[in-house]
Amino acid sequence: MGQKNILLIENQYTQFENIKDLITVCCMDEFIVYPDIKEFTTVADWVRISLNRRYDKSRRDDALKRLEKYIVSEKEIDLLIVDHILIGHTDGGNGIHLIKDLQSCNIQLPYIFLSRTPRNNRDVAKDLRKELQVTEPHQVNWIDKGYANIGIGTEDYFNRNVIPIIKNVINMKEKKDQLAVDRHLNETINGIIRINSFDIIHSKEFATKVQQLCDEDKTKFIAFFYNRTSTITKDDGVEFLKSLKLIQ
Repeated sequence: MGQKNILLIENQYTQFENIKDLITVCCMDEFIVYPDIKEFTTVADWVRISLNRRYDKSRRDDALKRLEKYIVSEKEIDLLIVDHILIGHTDGGNGIHLIKDLQSCNIQLPYIFLSRTPRNNRDVAKDLRKELQVTEPHQVNWIDKGYANIGIGTEDYFNRNVIPIIKNVINMKEKKDQLAVDRHLNETINGIIRINSFDIIHSKEFATKVQQLCDEDKTKFIAFFYNRTSTITKDDGVEFLKSLKLIQ
């Protein structure tokens, strides 16, 4: 599966550190949990400002844009783990508002709400999926933090109640992403078959598009190519693959 990137959004540093450590201990090298210690305050400020209606809209929008960039291009996040209460006054939004704002930026990631609020049941998750307009069960989960008298949940609690859900969500996302890659590759191969000629696909625009798909999974593209292009001669196929520098 390879290491996956998790963004943990928590407004209290002590809880952030505890949860980050628990995930790291329970999962070893499976996940990288962001932000790192040095970035915590910066990321927490983006969240706080974007949700705080006491700030003007331009400042809130700027904070959200910075958070979006961090998630999409800087860290390439696979999963968001979000606390529900992120601002300590009534003028601010909560974790659900934050997810809605990120959805408006076209960030379609799975979310896990890890909250002290005792709402860990299927009905709440179902309501959240409806509110956040997602259709797949793995996309939204609500988990109690597992508070005991001494504080946040123990390693045993996380291993039993939190880590299995994280792994399942990541696994489901990986399968969904792979299906999307397969679909794009299929569409490309089908296009080649329909053309039945290599004249048009030697154009720079088409070659660039196919190269982008190849970069996602070079081996699979080659397998698809040879398995699906029976109407095209092998020599032409080889020349095309050479033109894309996929084979020597």
